[in-house]
Amino acid sequence: MFHFGSTEDVASLYFTKATSGTGPVAPTSAISEMSEEDLKVLLTYRRIAYYAARTDNAPQEVCDALLEAYDEAFKRLVEVSERFRTIVGTGLHRPITGFSAESINKYRALAGHEPLTGIQ
Repeated sequence: MFHFGSTEDVASLYFTKATSGTGPVAPTSAISEMSEEDLKVLLTYRRIAYYAARTDNAPQEVCDALLEAYDEAFKRLVEVSERFRTIVGTGLHRPITGFSAESINKYRALAGHEPLTGIQ
């Protein structure tokens, strides 16, 4: 994919592409007002957009912007869903950036859990 425009514009294009399929409509309300279900949908679309950018070898700043957007939705979902927080704590959550100790512990910390030790 040819990347042109500002980082925000390119990241927005990836998100738009991610939401253009046959899945549920992407929520448009403010993230602070979204329901748990809307946040799950948003998190999924933001994950798809991030993976697409990585696959396309998008500029690092675009990937970083998409990851920041994913993390924003992740943190909000943790705030509203005890079940999601538990999933992260038990290790059933698949970190968007992979299963390195750093990645696992980043998302554990965002969910309010202690870091795991002894993982590599």
